[in-house]
Amino acid sequence: MWGCWGWPFWCRCKRIEVLRGPFSALYGNHSGGVVQIFTEDGPAAPTQTGSLAAGSWGTTRAGLKFGGQAGGLNYIASASRFDTDGYRDHSEASKEQFNSKLRVNLGESGTLTFVLNYLNVNGVQGALKRDEDNTVDSWGAYAQGELQISEPLSLSAGLRFTRVSFESEDHFIRASNTGLCAEAGAGTNPDDSGKAGHSAWAPVIGALYRITPELNVYTNLWRSFETPTLIEMAYRTDGGAGLNFGLRPSKSVYYEVGVKALAGKDTRIDLALFMIGTKDEIVVFKNSGGRATFQNAGDSRRKGVELAVDSNLPGGFNAFFAATWPNAEFRDSYTTCALTPCATPNVLVSAGNKIPGVPRTTLYGEVSWKLPAAGFSTGLESRWGDKVFSNDSNTAVSESYFVMNLRAGFEQKLGKLVLREFARVDNLLGEQYVSAVFVNDANSRFYAPVPERGYFGGITAFYAF
Repeated sequence: MWGCWGWPFWCRCKRIEVLRGPFSALYGNHSGGVVQIFTEDGPAAPTQTGSLAAGSWGTTRAGLKFGGQAGGLNYIASASRFDTDGYRDHSEASKEQFNSKLRVNLGESGTLTFVLNYLNVNGVQGALKRDEDNTVDSWGAYAQGELQISEPLSLSAGLRFTRVSFESEDHFIRASNTGLCAEAGAGTNPDDSGKAGHSAWAPVIGALYRITPELNVYTNLWRSFETPTLIEMAYRTDGGAGLNFGLRPSKSVYYEVGVKALAGKDTRIDLALFMIGTKDEIVVFKNSGGRATFQNAGDSRRKGVELAVDSNLPGGFNAFFAATWPNAEFRDSYTTCALTPCATPNVLVSAGNKIPGVPRTTLYGEVSWKLPAAGFSTGLESRWGDKVFSNDSNTAVSESYFVMNLRAGFEQKLGKLVLREFARVDNLLGEQYVSAVFVNDANSRFYAPVPERGYFGGITAFYAF
């Protein structure tokens, strides 16, 4: 479980819980894990909060929040504005937000919650080329049970059925080269409405053996299917209009064995070995002009090791280390597009090629320190990422990198007023590296450079009436 904090976002969530493993499938049709966000409630006493933050590249953020509890009515509302010049050309941005939540306690009958959100982000609007209503419906039914075989051994099993339906209603229909379609230079445009539906069963079974109260071993086996998202369906591979309803779900089988251990009372160790076999892997077909199209490839396989160590040290120190060593590769060969225009696939991707965008090794380490008496905390974060292939044919690669961040925070309690200040330096060493890759970019523009060293700081004030 994590709290919500950090730059540049001002938290509106109560908490974030990360559910890892197969039984998170109860929350969705394709889940090796679930990030569950709980929205923030109003505090017990009426509280006014204001925040100001600023940093490199002309970045600023200001926000106001008010919330409280009145009998069976809980309320909270916040407004904010974010502006930045951006760390590179043409990356200026601004964002205005308003969020509110009203929860009414209905006693033993339950609660009734109302949510109102507003978002305004500044872009360039061109000629109308699409006008459609897209709807996604999802429903599922599941059952889960646990059987205690003996004092140390327990078995768990679950079964979920999920149905996901996509429907698009096209309103941009033109029989001749007139009107808006002519302005967009698109000529005639037929009705591209359509629908598609996908459903599957997802079984799971697991076993847990408690060797000692401090040492547990477990194993899990489960199956899932991943339906394409609307973003992946947005454009057809043949260049035609309308959604790509021919894109099929990918289906996976997961195997996992792991150990959870306590080394003393202050150190926790998690170790897991995993393998995932996938059919109909969803991959990038073509990435050009800011538009990505997707297709189904053949089989793929991911296997590897995950390790996490979390330890409370003397003197207010804490150390955390996490590492992942995945090996992700295509098991079948298939064809894809490399250049634009590309009416048909023209590049062979060989079986055994690595899946792009997945580093072979990722390491994260953090040392933090708290001095509660002074309301002070600080932390040094470090991350190392292995090289990453940027296309399916594995001819383009971004090199490995090492980056460090430094943060510090203060808190003062002055009666009903609480002040919190933060400061952080991102990319402390000024490392030049690739932060993300655009897989299969048609113009070989695969790489998104990371910002240079950046400085940020801010203050938040809470006053409870």
